[in-house]
Amino acid sequence: MSNDLETGKFAFFHLDLERQAPSNPELIKGIRKELGNNVLTIPLVADEFQKRLADSTLLAGIHPDNRSFGGVIVEAVTPSLGRYYADAWNVLETVASPKTGLKGEIITIFTMFEGRDSNPKKHFGGVTALEQYIRDVRTHSYKKISVYAVWDVHDVITLNKLKNVNGRKNIPEVISITAMPLFTDRLQEDGLIDDETFVAAPDFGSITKARQMAQVLGKELIFIKKTRPEPNRVEIEGVYLIKKDGSVEKKNYDFLKGIRVIFFDDMMDTGRTAIEDTSAVKAAGAREVVFCATHPVFSSPEILLHALDERILDYIYTTDSLPNYKKIVDPLNPQVLHPRLRLQSLAKPIAALIKMAADKATDEDYQLVKRCLYNPGPEKKVIEYQFTKGNIAPAFEGYNFYDGITGKLKSGIIYIADLKEK
Repeated sequence: MSNDLETGKFAFFHLDLERQAPSNPELIKGIRKELGNNVLTIPLVADEFQKRLADSTLLAGIHPDNRSFGGVIVEAVTPSLGRYYADAWNVLETVASPKTGLKGEIITIFTMFEGRDSNPKKHFGGVTALEQYIRDVRTHSYKKISVYAVWDVHDVITLNKLKNVNGRKNIPEVISITAMPLFTDRLQEDGLIDDETFVAAPDFGSITKARQMAQVLGKELIFIKKTRPEPNRVEIEGVYLIKKDGSVEKKNYDFLKGIRVIFFDDMMDTGRTAIEDTSAVKAAGAREVVFCATHPVFSSPEILLHALDERILDYIYTTDSLPNYKKIVDPLNPQVLHPRLRLQSLAKPIAALIKMAADKATDEDYQLVKRCLYNPGPEKKVIEYQFTKGNIAPAFEGYNFYDGITGKLKSGIIYIADLKEK
């Protein structure tokens, strides 16, 4: 691995934890702890009044002595989280400005960005938001970003849009990463994987990730075909066992009796869909349901708290990609998290990415990132078609789940060749 920046210096830039609260202070603290003395961490200078502007954006700057660095910034970005979205562009403009920003190249690690809807007429989320994001980043980054890393994107369309985000003459590298291996490790540590545990996909869009999770855990995959007879109610139309060779076998509802079901999705918003799926599965006899969701949007925490208290949802596993997990607290002790909310930090893999960029990574760092690489996979229409044929394996011919890197980096800031050689 090499670092060909003129200065040869690289640092992790973050908002000042003491004078100006960032969108996710716990994650930043965790990253700094994992970096230790291996990579320099530099706080952005807060404004002298230590507050936000009237339009909720941040005032931040870089000390002139630190401008010679190349840098990494970590941002939580989603159109649904208000000021965090504005904060990201302010930080991006701060570090990328040709007059006051960094002189070296920039790596941006986004802990969330939703590319979920393919309907361009929708105003929130999906392609419309992604198109606006691309227009914004072309302006704010001054085409200096060399790498984007994104966590558990919902759809391959997001990666396709990001490939040319800086413009044709300066195409950044895009790294797609998933928290799935972090969840499988934790589930095994917590003793939730046994002979009566199955991974389930509640729709065709989630089959790729659920299939890989099942393979990592050595389990077969259940596909639950649903129908929605009325709002806020889901009924199971069919239960199918997808075997390791891809063949599909229809099962009776009795198949669900007494088993533990694990769902995995990229995000959890209000939690209503998770609750509907859980209620339907438990009505068919499932003993326990565990939901893993990388991004805790948790826009309706009262709904999730009720679901956990009443054991509608037995456990929620999530990460600190967003700070909203702090809303799900123990009803008897609001100072701590709910006992059935299990938090898995992204600090270690993000720190590994930063150390790779700074040429300070160990073999352990490389192996961790390799385990987390994620290709969103075949389009769900292709999977659905093969499902109707009785075997989903043809949909995955030539597909590699861990092929999560696109683009070609011409600078010295690593990734493609180094990861594939390790």
